[in-house]
Amino acid sequence: MSNPYLAPGAALSDAPGDTYQPRVFAWKGRLGRLRYLSYLCCAYLLSMVVLGLAGAALSVARRLPDPASWEMLLSIVFYIPVLGLSLAWAKRRFNDVNRSGWLVLLLVIPVVNFFVGLYLAFAGGSEGANDYGPPPAPNPVLVKIVGLLLPLLIIGGTVAVMYPAIKLAQERMDAGSSSGRL
Repeated sequence: MSNPYLAPGAALSDAPGDTYQPRVFAWKGRLGRLRYLSYLCCAYLLSMVVLGLAGAALSVARRLPDPASWEMLLSIVFYIPVLGLSLAWAKRRFNDVNRSGWLVLLLVIPVVNFFVGLYLAFAGGSEGANDYGPPPAPNPVLVKIVGLLLPLLIIGGTVAVMYPAIKLAQERMDAGSSSGRL
């Protein structure tokens, strides 16, 4: 005998507007491209700061037998968790485009990893739920700021390094051409 007042037995997790909130330290689920780039940017900036501070501390403490070897050991020890996190994020990014997470192994092949990285950065995710779950929730403001400022930081850093070099080369060319006219 069925009770008409019972809740329906439908699976509510497959509802069309259903999303989930991605976690940073997760292996399963999906990860959008802007969040993926933001997570990578923050992880590598944090690693550079930590390794820079460790290198500065080791250079101050010159009493160690070989500070360069200690810096190398610290960088390897710190790089392993960052590498594990970035592989997990890449796997989740592949899941977002409805591809197998095993494709993350392509990132260890030289030259191929460049094109795979471009694919992960620019490929759009699946609309709605796919084989790997519901889509991630919309990005919060902090993720948007970090993800959108990353290209500006890269372009600004490149210009800051290249502009003086171009000016110096141009001055040398002008000096060389003016001495050749005499």
